[in-house]
Amino acid sequence: MSTLTVVTRPARPDDAVQLDGFVDGSHQGKVYGRFNLGQLIENATATVVVIDPKHDDAVVGFLSVTRDIPLPFGVPKDRGLERMQWAKSEASAVGYPSDVAAWVAGCGVKAGYEKVAVAPMLKAAFQLLPHLDAVLIAAPPEVEREPVGTSFVKMARTMKFALYAASRESVLPRLRVRLARVDDHDDLLPLVASAANDPYAAGGPLSRLPGGSEASTSDRASGGMGDEYALATLISRALDDPGKKCVLVAEAEEGKTGKMSFVGVMAVEAVDVEEAASLAGKYDLAAYDNLMPAPDDDGPGDGNDEDNATKEPVAIRVTMLCVDGAYESQSADFLDHAFDAFPEKDFCVLTLPPQAPELPLATLAMRRVAPTDPEADDALHACHRAGQLRGFTVRLAKDDDYEEVWDLLEGMSDQEELCTAFADAAATSNTSQAAVVAICEGQVVGYATVTLGTEISSLAQCFDLTKVVDVGAHGQSAFVELEDCVMNPIFAHKRRFVMCEAMRLSRATCVLYQLAPGEEEPPPPDVVSLDFRLVAGRRSHTGFDAHFALYAFTNRISNSPRAAINSRIVVVGSNEAALAVLDRLLTNNQCAFNNVTLVTNGGLAVGGVASRYNRASIAKLALENGGGNTSTGAAGVALADAAVVGLDREGRCVYLDDDSMLMYEMLVLVPGRGDQTRHRLGLTLEDETPVERVVDLMANLTKEDAQRLKAVIVYGDTMEAIGAARRLLTAGVPAAALRVVSPTEEGTLFAVAEAAASKLRATESHTVAGQPAPEKGLTLTGASAVPGGGVHAVFSRAATGESVEMDADFLVACDRGDCDPALFKCLNDAEIVYDGHVVIDAAFRTNDPDVYATGDIAKFSRRYATAGGKLQPLDRHDPKESGFLLADSLIDRVRGVRPRDAPPAFNAPKCESVILPGKCQFLFVARPARFERPSWDAPPGGRAIETRSDERGYARIDVDADGIVSAFYYCGDVKVDSQRMGCIVGLPVSYLGEDLSSAACLLTHLDQDAFAAVFHEGFAQAHRSAVTLLSAPKDALAESFLGAQNDGAMVQDIVIDFVRRHASDLPMLAIPSRA
Repeated sequence: MSTLTVVTRPARPDDAVQLDGFVDGSHQGKVYGRFNLGQLIENATATVVVIDPKHDDAVVGFLSVTRDIPLPFGVPKDRGLERMQWAKSEASAVGYPSDVAAWVAGCGVKAGYEKVAVAPMLKAAFQLLPHLDAVLIAAPPEVEREPVGTSFVKMARTMKFALYAASRESVLPRLRVRLARVDDHDDLLPLVASAANDPYAAGGPLSRLPGGSEASTSDRASGGMGDEYALATLISRALDDPGKKCVLVAEAEEGKTGKMSFVGVMAVEAVDVEEAASLAGKYDLAAYDNLMPAPDDDGPGDGNDEDNATKEPVAIRVTMLCVDGAYESQSADFLDHAFDAFPEKDFCVLTLPPQAPELPLATLAMRRVAPTDPEADDALHACHRAGQLRGFTVRLAKDDDYEEVWDLLEGMSDQEELCTAFADAAATSNTSQAAVVAICEGQVVGYATVTLGTEISSLAQCFDLTKVVDVGAHGQSAFVELEDCVMNPIFAHKRRFVMCEAMRLSRATCVLYQLAPGEEEPPPPDVVSLDFRLVAGRRSHTGFDAHFALYAFTNRISNSPRAAINSRIVVVGSNEAALAVLDRLLTNNQCAFNNVTLVTNGGLAVGGVASRYNRASIAKLALENGGGNTSTGAAGVALADAAVVGLDREGRCVYLDDDSMLMYEMLVLVPGRGDQTRHRLGLTLEDETPVERVVDLMANLTKEDAQRLKAVIVYGDTMEAIGAARRLLTAGVPAAALRVVSPTEEGTLFAVAEAAASKLRATESHTVAGQPAPEKGLTLTGASAVPGGGVHAVFSRAATGESVEMDADFLVACDRGDCDPALFKCLNDAEIVYDGHVVIDAAFRTNDPDVYATGDIAKFSRRYATAGGKLQPLDRHDPKESGFLLADSLIDRVRGVRPRDAPPAFNAPKCESVILPGKCQFLFVARPARFERPSWDAPPGGRAIETRSDERGYARIDVDADGIVSAFYYCGDVKVDSQRMGCIVGLPVSYLGEDLSSAACLLTHLDQDAFAAVFHEGFAQAHRSAVTLLSAPKDALAESFLGAQNDGAMVQDIVIDFVRRHASDLPMLAIPSRA
C-alpha cells in the first residue's frame, strides 16, 4: 500500500459537506463539548482541515480549537461549569494560562487516515496562532481512543474527566538559529539553489544570494551565482566584520530521527548613515525615529537633530532570507538572534521589489511603511526589537486606561476626540459599545472600540455578504461594527490577534466596518485595509442603496489571509469592464492587490439605464477614497485622470498626457470604443466645425442656448443616438429642431427599439410631437463649418448613392465606436497586434504577455474558433463578466497558475437600455449571438411570447428551439431593472411557469413570489451546476445523491437547496422541511 500524503489548509464553509460524511456530531459533543460544525468552521479561533491531494483534494479530517474552553455536553450545567473551572485551573498550574492556550472543540478523521492526519493539523493550528504555547483538551478519558489521543499527553485527571496537552515545543519546536560557519556551505547550498530556481520563491530576489538572480542552467549547482563559493564568501565576510554584517542559519529536526538539517539562512547588515537618509527621504519612518538614535530630550525624533548627524543609525537590514517552504511560518524566529548579533540596534528593515512574491516574515512580524516619494516602488517593511516581546495580551478596557490611551495617541491631530470616544466605549454604563486594550509588559500599546448589535438585514440587501461570511453560522447579536483601532507601530503586526480578541471579549463573531466615500474621510485603520475583506456590492431592489464600502472580519477570515501582491497593475479605462476588473481584484478571496492604478481620461464613467455600476457601486468599492489605506500600502486603487500617450513595452511603462509616467508589471487595456466621427472626417482638434459627442455638447449647453437652436442633427444607429435625442429634448432643444439620421435601415438595436416602441404606442415613443421622422440609410461623408456658425453635413444615400446635404447648428456624433486614435497610435508604435480590435489569447493577453485587454476594444484570436463555430467579439458580451474573467487571469498569474488554453465560458447576457424621446424605456437583454445582427424576428425554430398592457407596457420573451430564453424585450413608461430581467436569459423557459404563454402581462406574471428564486443573482450559477450534474456519469450521480432519483427530482432538490441557502434573501418563499 502506498504511503498516504496529506496537506492542511484553513477550513472553508463548503468543507462541511464532505465532513458531514464521516463526522458524527453527537459523538463529537460527548467527547469535546457542545458541537456545531458550521459554527466551528466560521467562528472557532482556528479550524483546519487535512486533504488528500491524490484523491481530488478530498477533505479527510478537521481540527477546531477555541480560546474559550467548550461547555461540556450531556451533563448538568453546574457540573459542566465546575469541570471547566477545574480544567482552566489545572492548565494554569502546569504552565498554560488562558492567554497562551487554546482548547480542542472538535476533531474528526476519516477512516484510514488516523495515523497521518492529526499531527499536521496540530502543526497548522500552531502556525496560525503564534501566541499559543499549548493546545489543550478537557474531556473524558475516552478521548485517548480518538485519533488525537497519541498526540496529547495527560496532565491531570479526576474520576471522569482529564486534562490533556500538546505543547508547541512537541509539535512545532522553534528553529535552532545560530551564526553561520564557512563549513556550512555544502549543506546550505541545496536550500539556496532551490530558491534560485523557483520564480515564486517567497521574497523573490531577497531569497537569493545578494547580487544574485534566478538561476540559469549553468548556475544551478552554485545556488544561482556564477561563483560556486559565493555563499561561503558571504559567510566569511560576515565573520570578518561582525560589527556590520551577520549571517544566521536555522536548523530543524528531520521528523523524529534526531538528525538536524538546515531549513533557512538570513543575511543582515548594519544600515549606514547614507542608506538611512535615503530611506527616510522615501518613506514615512517618523514612527521609527528615521532609523536614528532617539533625541537626547527623549522627545519624538525627526532625524534632523544636529546631535544625530554624528551618530550611527540604529537599524539593520535584511539582505537575504531563504527559508524552506515548510518552515516559512517560523521565519520570525530569526529576528531575536539578528538583534542579539547587533545589541545596539533597535530596528530591522527589508525592502521587496514590486514583483516579489509575499515574504511571510514581513507579514508575521513587520509593518509596511508608507512611501512619501511617488517614485519609491519597493515595499519597505520595518520592525522594532520590542515587537517580539512575550506576554502580549488583550483585555476589556477600564476607566483608568484613559491616560495611557492619551499617551498612545500623542501627536495625532484628533487626539482629544479619539480619547473621548474611547472613554465613552469603555464606560461600564455603556451597553451599546465595548472597548479593549492591548497590553505588553503592563503598558497599553493599542486599543479597539466597537458598537454592539449591528443589524445586517439592510446591509445584506446591498452587499453580497454570503460570499465573505457564512451568515447562517452567526447569531442575531453576533455582528459588531468597528469604530476605531489604533496600534503602537511596534506592535502593528499583532493587529489581527487584537481584533480576534476584541470579538471574543465582546461576545461577537463578526466585525464589520463602513467606509464612507470622500477624500475628507479619514483612512480606515490598518487592520481594516490589510486584514478585513471588502464585501462585493450588489444592486439593491428595495429602494434603499448603500453609498459606502463594507468590510468584514471573522476568525475564519483571520486564519485565511490573502497573499499580499505588490506587483504594479495599471488599468486603462473607466467603463463597466474596467470597473469590473477592479471589482474582482479588490473583492477576491485569494490575493490582496496593493499597487493598482486606474487611468481614467475624464473621470469615472458610471450610470446609465442598463449600467451594472452607479455612484453607489463606486462607493462600495471605496474607489473615491483609495479603496483602502493606501498610506500603509494596503489594498486600494490610485486614480490618475489623464490620457495614455505612449507605451514602452521593454521598459514596462506608460506615458500620460500630464507628463507623468506609470511603471507596471501588468498593463490592462479596457478603454472602450467611442465615436470617432471627427477623426474619420479629418477634423482636427483645432478645427471648430461643430461636430460634437453628446457628452461634450451637454457639458457646455445651457437651457437658454438649447431653446435658441434651430437645427440639431443626431447621427448614428446606436443606442447612444436614441439616448442623445432624449437628452437634447430634456435640455430644451425644440422637437422641431431635432433630426435623427441613421446610416442603416435594419439589423441594429436602433431599428429594434423603433419596433418595440411601435408596439407600445403608434406614435410619440421613438419620436415626439413635432419632431421630424428619422432619416435612414444616410452615411455621413463630410462636414464643414458654416460661416457665422453651424455645420454643413454631407451624406450619401446607401440605396442610390445620391448626395444629401443638411445644415445645422450642431451635428451630434453617435456612430459606432472605434479605438481612440491617440491610443491606437500608442499600440501600433508598441507593435501590439490590432486587427479591428486588440487581439488577445485565452488568458486575455495580447502578443505581449504583460499587456492584457478586454471589453469593446478586444477580441479573441481566430485560432480559438472551433470547426464550424464562431467566437463572439467581446463587445457582444456582458462587460462586467468580461472584466471579471480578465481579473481572474491576473489572479492566476500572481498565484503561479498556468494560463488558460481555451477562452473561458461566458454565461451572462448583455443588457442594453435607453430612454426613448417619448420618455419611455426600451430594454433589450439577450445572449451574445443575438447582438450580431439584432432582429425583431423570433429565433429560428423558437417562439416569441409577448404581452401589452396600459399599466406595464410592452414585454416580450424569446425562446429558442431548445426551450431556452434567448432574449427579453421591454418598452414602457415604468422603469424595469435590466439586471433583474437579465437573470432569466439563458435559463429554460420552464422555470417561468407552465402558464407563461397565457399570461395577460408578462411583468405581472414574473413578479409572483413563486419566481423570486429565479431572479436571484446566484440562481443562474446554481442552474449551470445542475446541468453539469445531470450530464455527469451515472456513477458520479450515485455518489452525489442518496438513492435513485430522476432528473426532475434532482433539479427540484437543487432549487429547494438554493432557496434554503439563500433564505435571508428570499423570505417570501416557504422552505420545505428536511426529512
